[in-house]
Amino acid sequence: MKFIIALSTLLLCMVTLSSAVLFWASMPTDQFGKVLAGVTAAALEACKYSFFPAGIYYLKKRNIGGAGLLLIGVVLLAISVAATSGFLENAYNQQTQSVQQNSLEYKTKTQQLNSLQQQIDTLNALVAADAQGSFRTRAYEAAEKVKTLELQRDKALAEIKDYRQTVQGNAQSLFSSLSIPLGLSPDAVRQGAFVTLALIVDICAIASLLALSGMGKKSAPATLPEPVQLPPKPATPQPTKSPPPEQQKASQLNETEKELAAQILAGIFGQPPSMRRIIQEGKVRHPIAKKIMDHLIEQNKVKKEGKQYELIQSVIL
Repeated sequence: MKFIIALSTLLLCMVTLSSAVLFWASMPTDQFGKVLAGVTAAALEACKYSFFPAGIYYLKKRNIGGAGLLLIGVVLLAISVAATSGFLENAYNQQTQSVQQNSLEYKTKTQQLNSLQQQIDTLNALVAADAQGSFRTRAYEAAEKVKTLELQRDKALAEIKDYRQTVQGNAQSLFSSLSIPLGLSPDAVRQGAFVTLALIVDICAIASLLALSGMGKKSAPATLPEPVQLPPKPATPQPTKSPPPEQQKASQLNETEKELAAQILAGIFGQPPSMRRIIQEGKVRHPIAKKIMDHLIEQNKVKKEGKQYELIQSVIL
């Protein structure tokens, strides 16, 4: 969906931009003037498409400058619509004129009209010369021929005019059919249709641009209502757990066991202390050696890493 909107936005913007640039560049001026007019049209189109999103953005931020940007954007929109409709009108007129000039009937009628006009001009010159001399009768006869040729010329002009209307009617049959119920001329209907079409194209382009910019923003997540804070429940006294019997036994060492614990802390049985050496060199059984090590762990003088015991360095003498 986003790709389709982006593509339609690009195409509509290119249509209005091309129409405005071609219309401005078609103005009668030199090559530099045409380039300058085209650049001006492109800049105005770019401003038009940027002022509408920017104006709406600043209005949402409660910045009064957004209203100014929207107002300028509306003015630029009117200029763009006028340029696009003018381009369509010029293209229509050029197409109609091209069809007329390329037809054999039009060329024939035009040649007849030019020939009649040349004969009229020649006879008028003879009438003027004869009227100044003594050939008044011949001048009168030539004047009668001029009147006849002028009637033929007027008839040829009317035929050419009718032919132009016929060609235009074929090209704008829809405008002619709409002009009857609207009570307007076909030309007025055509120009109104061009203005409406240009306005629709510009509005659709701006709407697509706004929709595309709106889709790029992530909507803020909906905030859930905060839970009601209930007063804390009074803490119930927890019964103190007595240490298991092994820990109670481990916390009580006799004199021999205390002496062996001091030797372990002194590093006599290695670092890390070896349970095998404690049992063999200390001449104690494994439960007694484990009891001593558990006591030292409770005193934070020995720590157990996996299956091995390790002396804390700060307690080694």
